Amino acid sequence: MLFVIFTVAVLRRKRDLIGKFLRLLLCRTVTGIGNGYGIIQLIREELYESGYASRMKNQPKSKKKQYRPMEFVTDEGFRVLCGKNNLQNEYITHQLAQRHDWWFHVKNAPGSHVILCCEGKEPGEKSFTQAAMIAAYYAKRGEAKHIAVDYTQVYQLKKVPGARPGMVIYHSNYSAYVTPDEQAVLRLRIKD
Repeated sequence: MLFVIFTVAVLRRKRDLIGKFLRLLLCRTVTGIGNGYGIIQLIREELYESGYASRMKNQPKSKKKQYRPMEFVTDEGFRVLCGKNNLQNEYITHQLAQRHDWWFHVKNAPGSHVILCCEGKEPGEKSFTQAAMIAAYYAKRGEAKHIAVDYTQVYQLKKVPGARPGMVIYHSNYSAYVTPDEQAVLRLRIKD
């Protein structure tokens, strides 16, 4: 009986450590997305809210959340939103996105949520490919080619109760294999 209790405790500790590792990996990924003091503040706030860091001295609490996801426009004129961190992923997926918009995320790896906003129209194949390329590019999987990106309509997503922000589950999806092209992604981005 003692062995079972010990084993359960070890497994819980491993799960917590894996969660911390993935969180730090995601933060490392996010630092490649932006630059400057603002992105560091977002990371620091997210780590504090998720319990992985304590509040720094002389660090004021942010009064208003700044949810400014990256914006892109496909060649066919569709708007694409991309989250920079878990809180923005949560915001664009569950608050900004409409039911029939399309959600993209790299398969089995941490990365940005990408929303292809349809506004009542049916996007073409090129828009799907470009949105998948944005999701693959911001997953920071190195120089990998043919990255698998899952996509589904937003109404297929379910928020996981009690999970950290941005965590979703889905059962019905499509997959696309794309090679991220930095120049193409940056060309589509709307400058702030």
